[in-house]
Amino acid sequence: MTDHFASLQQPRRPWLDLEALKDQFHALAARHHPDTAGGSTDAFGEISRAYEVLKNPSSRVKHLLEVEYPWALQGGDGAIAPGLADRFMEVATLLRELNVFQQQQPENTTPLTQALQASERFSLKRDAEKVLATVEMEYARSLRLLQAEDEIWESRSEATAVRLVRLGDELSYLRKWSNELREALLRLQG
Repeated sequence: MTDHFASLQQPRRPWLDLEALKDQFHALAARHHPDTAGGSTDAFGEISRAYEVLKNPSSRVKHLLEVEYPWALQGGDGAIAPGLADRFMEVATLLRELNVFQQQQPENTTPLTQALQASERFSLKRDAEKVLATVEMEYARSLRLLQAEDEIWESRSEATAVRLVRLGDELSYLRKWSNELREALLRLQG
């Protein structure tokens, strides 16, 4: 397995300074680009893959666990964490309602039809914005917890790996839900 932290000359930690990571990526990419003297398609590709993994907190945590605590990722049942189950149901229900509303819209709506549907559209938009704000607040909280894990990284233990698995899952789900809600809001406004 490739160590993406080593590929970008970064420490194996849960939290990385994204600006420093981007600067390091650009420096290495410029040096190894296939169009430069001594450049290599393979090296450039590896640097690009490493950057894609490390810039995203959830994929960074998963990769960190793969290289530091591979046992922590084994045996997972794929179930959503109990703390996220209620949020999952809220997001899934709202997304279903938004999809049903969108599917019920005729292609050529008259101004009268649009006016009659405005109330429902406004209500759905308000609900989606409220849930999106909650999801983004939870994502920010999870990022703060990831930073806290980084602050105590030097004294890590097996319990750290268990917490990182949970945090990685949270970050992944919350980011996915945020993207889905944003996309649904765009469709609703369009």
